[in-house]
Amino acid sequence: MKLNTLFIVLACTLISCSGSRKEAAEKFSRRLLSHEVLFDDLGLGNPEHILFQDNKLIVSKNLPEELILVYDLHSGNRTVKGQKGEGPGEIGNPWSIQSGNKSDEFWVASVGQKALFRFKLSGDEALAEEQVKLKGESTVVMEPLPLGEDKFIGTSLDGKSIFTVFNKEGSILKRLGDWSEKIDYGEYPNHVISALYEGRLRTNGSKVLYSCIALDRFMLFDLATEEIQEFSGPFNIEPEFGTVPDRGVPVFAPSPDTKFGFIDSYISDHHIYLLYSGLSPREISKSGNMANTILVYDLKGSLLNQFSLDVSLKAFSVDERSNLIYGLTSYVNNDGKVVRFEF
Repeated sequence: MKLNTLFIVLACTLISCSGSRKEAAEKFSRRLLSHEVLFDDLGLGNPEHILFQDNKLIVSKNLPEELILVYDLHSGNRTVKGQKGEGPGEIGNPWSIQSGNKSDEFWVASVGQKALFRFKLSGDEALAEEQVKLKGESTVVMEPLPLGEDKFIGTSLDGKSIFTVFNKEGSILKRLGDWSEKIDYGEYPNHVISALYEGRLRTNGSKVLYSCIALDRFMLFDLATEEIQEFSGPFNIEPEFGTVPDRGVPVFAPSPDTKFGFIDSYISDHHIYLLYSGLSPREISKSGNMANTILVYDLKGSLLNQFSLDVSLKAFSVDERSNLIYGLTSYVNNDGKVVRFEF
């Protein structure tokens, strides 16, 4: 995401978990990965997120004429999904992309519309096949993921729980995890702690990964046992933040010097991939770099690999079967490219 958007999001969403926290393993391998450019001047515009699925790349964008790009890695064909608007099946500002319950579908969240859109991966149809409007308490849910045909899970801005499960009608089905247990950085209201732990949600179907943007921490939520585990990364980021009053309520206020942790993530059946920044907004503005490190963990929270990238990324996805990483270069100067690494 753009730097100012990333910082705004950092100040208003959530993450964390209950359960045990485990330290990362000290022994792991380090490797330098070199990139190749897949495409750069083919109308990508300002890409925000990327997802590898069924030998295709899905990229969400900020261009009215090309909101969602589907790129077939086998044929090289490009298909545009998403029609801008407020009507049935139309989407305003596509944001995060998540895999669907079937291989031929994916979901896109629109923050401005407070809605989720299900698209068919194949074919030329631009309109979404299904639209789920967030209602009631579910309007404060961020990073929603589909859990089945009619259930979703996300994190809530209200601080009432770490994870929130809701249905297509917007009814809250279950709340999981307690923010009041998170006191490592001081005692604050739950909504402040949830904003500090803000991050990305991903799932492999059996577990939900929540990776923190302002911390080098991540959580795993087991969908079967409902156990939540928290893991610390190797960099021990100490966040710089405070609170400011807003209508008599203290709200999270990060310092422009605080370091970003994991700005994007991916989870497979066996591994966790985390894109680490370690830079502050000031440093990103000055250098043009956003994140050059990917950490690889197993599902027990042990650090296995540290990949140093030769180009800065803002988002990525993984084809683990082919040992390939696909990334969107950070575009401080609006030069977004789709690149590929072999590992």
